[in-house]
Amino acid sequence: MRTGTYTAILISAIMILGVAALIAGGEGTRNEADFTIVTTRPVNGATNVPADSSIVIKFSAPVNDTALSISNFIIMNTGDGDIFEGEVSYDNTTYEVTISNMYHHREGSQNYSGREDQGGIHKGATIEVKIINVVSADGKPLIGSTGNPGDNYIFNFEVEPREADEDSPGFGLIAAFLVIALVVVLARKR
Repeated sequence: MRTGTYTAILISAIMILGVAALIAGGEGTRNEADFTIVTTRPVNGATNVPADSSIVIKFSAPVNDTALSISNFIIMNTGDGDIFEGEVSYDNTTYEVTISNMYHHREGSQNYSGREDQGGIHKGATIEVKIINVVSADGKPLIGSTGNPGDNYIFNFEVEPREADEDSPGFGLIAAFLVIALVVVLARKR
C-alpha cells in the first residue's frame, strides 16, 4: 500500500473514533462519576401506596446537606394541584433523604379544610415528586430525569384509594327512597 492510502485510512479511523467519542460522551449520558438518584421509595409508577408513607430518595454520592430543605422537593397531587410538605432528614452514611410526616401545605383546586385526612397525602391521589436544585457534596448537579445534569428529577406514584364514606347513603338507599315515594304517590291516586 502506498503512504497516501495509509494516511487516508488513519484519518478515517480517527474521524470515526472521534464521532463515537462525541456520541458516547455527549450531554445526556451518564458515567460513574455522575451524581444520580439510585432508588426511590415508593418506586416510580408504584400503586396502592399507603397515605402515611414516607418518601425515601437514595443518591449515588453524599448530598450537600447544608443547602438541603423541603424547598428542594415539590410533592404535588397532579389531579388538583395540591402541594404537600413534610420533615426532611438526611443520612450521610447511606446518602438517603427521607421526607416524613407529610401534611397538606397549599391547596390546588380543592378545599380540604375540615376533612379528617389533612395529615399525610390524600388517598386516591396521583403524586408527582420533583427534586430540584440538589447538588452533591463536591458541587456536582443532580442528573435529572432527562439524563441531563441540573435538570429536575421527577417520579410519580399513586396513593391507596379512598374508602367509601360510611355516612353516605349510597345509590341503593336513594333508589329505595324513590320507590317509596312512587308507592306513596300511586296510593294517593286511588
